[in-house]
Amino acid sequence: MAIKSNFTRRNIPSVGTRKSAPTTTNFAKGVATYKPNDTMDSDELRLAQDARFDRVGEYGTRSGLKALSSNIIGLTTNGATTGLTASLATITEAYTYTASANARICGFRLEAKRVGDATKAPIAKLSLYINDELADTTCINPSDLETSDGSFDALFNAAPDITNGDVVTIKVTAQASSQSTADNDTYLSTNSNALAGALLTCTAGGVDSIFEANIDGVKTVLFTQNGILYRMAEDGTMTEVRELPTGSGTVRFSQNLNQIRYADGKESPRLLNPSNSWSDTKIDTLDLATDTDLEITPTNIVNGTSDNLIYFASEPDTEAVWTYPYGYTYAKSPAFSTTATIEGNVGDTLTISSSTITPSGFAIGDWITGQGTGTGEITAISGSNVTVTIVDTTPQTISSYDKFNVDFYQNFPAIKTGDPLTAMFNLAGVLYFQTRRNKYLMYMQSADSWTQQASNAQGGTFSQESVVCDLNYAYYANDNGVYIFDGSSEQSLTQNTIQNAYDAIPNKETIRLDLYKNRLYVFFSNNGAELNSCFVYNINLKVWESFDSNTYVGATSARQNASGRFLCGHSRIGLIMTNEDGDYSNLGQPIAFNLETSYQHYGTTSQLKRITKWRPEFATTERAYTVECGYSQDFSDQVKYAFSIDLQRQIPVTTDYIWDNPSDYGVQAIPTVHTTTPKVNGEFYRCQIRYQHIAAFEPVIFRSHTLTIQTQRIR
Repeated sequence: MAIKSNFTRRNIPSVGTRKSAPTTTNFAKGVATYKPNDTMDSDELRLAQDARFDRVGEYGTRSGLKALSSNIIGLTTNGATTGLTASLATITEAYTYTASANARICGFRLEAKRVGDATKAPIAKLSLYINDELADTTCINPSDLETSDGSFDALFNAAPDITNGDVVTIKVTAQASSQSTADNDTYLSTNSNALAGALLTCTAGGVDSIFEANIDGVKTVLFTQNGILYRMAEDGTMTEVRELPTGSGTVRFSQNLNQIRYADGKESPRLLNPSNSWSDTKIDTLDLATDTDLEITPTNIVNGTSDNLIYFASEPDTEAVWTYPYGYTYAKSPAFSTTATIEGNVGDTLTISSSTITPSGFAIGDWITGQGTGTGEITAISGSNVTVTIVDTTPQTISSYDKFNVDFYQNFPAIKTGDPLTAMFNLAGVLYFQTRRNKYLMYMQSADSWTQQASNAQGGTFSQESVVCDLNYAYYANDNGVYIFDGSSEQSLTQNTIQNAYDAIPNKETIRLDLYKNRLYVFFSNNGAELNSCFVYNINLKVWESFDSNTYVGATSARQNASGRFLCGHSRIGLIMTNEDGDYSNLGQPIAFNLETSYQHYGTTSQLKRITKWRPEFATTERAYTVECGYSQDFSDQVKYAFSIDLQRQIPVTTDYIWDNPSDYGVQAIPTVHTTTPKVNGEFYRCQIRYQHIAAFEPVIFRSHTLTIQTQRIR
């Protein structure tokens, strides 16, 4: 009799391989460096460098820094040559200069012109060498060159230093990806096949403070460098206003009507009057009871190095906290201004348009001062019409807050505390004061009656420059990270996202924050010296979007600017710039667009895999560009370059190429989208994908990539 087995029949696992379905991924979740590798999603990045969301998940090259004018503090020319006709491709000589003194290089004045179509012209690349060591690179946008003989100031963003006896060499070539044999009718021309021009040097020292005043539609930039206050007119003309006293700190500005006030942290506050030839005078700070001089040192307001005193002004019918360093006036009865004329007797009423009243947000009971001789109280609002009842015929303006009473001050949070005041901000009508480690709020019942209490959220900040507000939130940086505060609670934006990168910042005290077009910018130094880097947080998408390199930004003024532009001051030289201005370079310096994924295991950590198909998708732009596509396996950090793709030429390269030196190919028809499907050699447990493009004026647009993964048999 047959004996039945007690073992049931089971299927034996396959020892072959299996392929996944093609999976298409973009990177909509941005950067998450703090997550453990195997917890990162496929649409999160280890690194997004110098990149912005073109659309959600589609990364493009960021728009960089652009000089607002060619004027630089202390600009000088060195070793000028003369001479003018040869193609860029045939330049055979380099420019050399031996330094006769210590100096800071800011650019090179090139004697050149453009011949032919700017969209087809090669991009001229200037390489700066100091004692045969490459110090910086800058490029020239062909559209910026004239078609007649002239000169062009190419700026070096890194602004390197030279010492007496150093040999400086300038070499000019074409940016590799912009070269084309079919565009020989378009080129940059110089003199007699030689490089003609002059080295540009300037005064060392970055811009410490910056502010844009809007005087009846005329923009004037106020800034400081090396303890001197300057103003720059719309045409770029720079004028020295005055030398600041020794020991001055960061200067803070505030515009009130057509007058500018500023505090330098050393002396009594000052008034700039554009209507009086930009006269600069000390603000009248008198004790109203005794008519004696009262020294109001804004240091106490700004950084609390003395007694943590907050002084506020008192005038008839007005009671206001003087929050000068940040430009807010917080009042019991808020003061408004109007371009309308207020004249008549006490008790008279008149109707004016709400569009003439500034700032907006007025309400019944607010006091307004017009262009006439009266001061009125808003007694009714109907649509766009506002009824004003005259309550005083004595001329009054908002500038009346320029007088102080010695008795009107508040200790905050305590006298000579070990955690002194660092900043203040106004959020939703509440005045907040911050120390390095804490946050407080204050309410005012009368000029001599205040309520002070600790905020629900206790996060402090480093300085007035490390906090910024929009209409709904305050953002600030401190030792623990970057936070968002809504008036009741705060939330860390760096925890579990980029905390490790933030913790690695040296000298966090120098961090500056600003807001521009729904992005939060965190400027910092990665070397402990001048500011040169930036983290960018996308407020709408609630993700860290990019790490920006070579952002030599020492001061910013975006949130306060009426013009809507992102105004910046260079951190190494006296140069005023705009950021995110559509130039796709940093003053001509190439931008290093770089995307790096995590090391993905594609569903299993224990089995070897292969990538059998890899299809990145990029969109074409106005100019051609070449993207290097690489990968790294199993945490080796050794990048293998599978191929490069040329967006105009559509030629995949399957041989080995150096990351920083892509090859050039002949022109083909421009596709709408470029794709390719190469294979990746070798087996791996985890694999990282990388895309890189280093160039100026050649924006990249990455849309997605599609991968097919083959999982190997169990061994």
